[in-house]
Amino acid sequence: MRFAAFSERLAVNPKRVREWIREGIVQPLAPPSGRGRHNEYDDVSLIVAAVADVLDGLHTTVSHYRPALSQLHDMLRERSSLEWSQYQLDLTPTSAKLLVADDDLSTRNASIRVDLSQLCTRLMLSERQQSLGFGLRAL
Repeated sequence: MRFAAFSERLAVNPKRVREWIREGIVQPLAPPSGRGRHNEYDDVSLIVAAVADVLDGLHTTVSHYRPALSQLHDMLRERSSLEWSQYQLDLTPTSAKLLVADDDLSTRNASIRVDLSQLCTRLMLSERQQSLGFGLRAL
């Protein structure tokens, strides 16, 4: 998806999203190839940006988490998007771990826990509610 659709689904100020892209926190699926081409973003980038938004909401310096968010990009790309909602993310500035409900979910010191099922639900609802035209919305 292109940037406009990406930031609309994320429901975050586009300036903030551009800042995260410029800082390397959010990585496009494929960089533009040639004049007039645009970056393309996928659901992995969307989830990582949503996690960045959670960190921002906690008044955390998101750029300090760049190494962990890069790891998250890689971990999500290795898994089916159907599995993402099973995980909780345990995040420190230098590492990201995906924990399943069966894992030990006790919070470690200095880590932030993010429930990916909540993020997936929020982002999927915004995708399903895309306008159909003629003043109608999908349910």
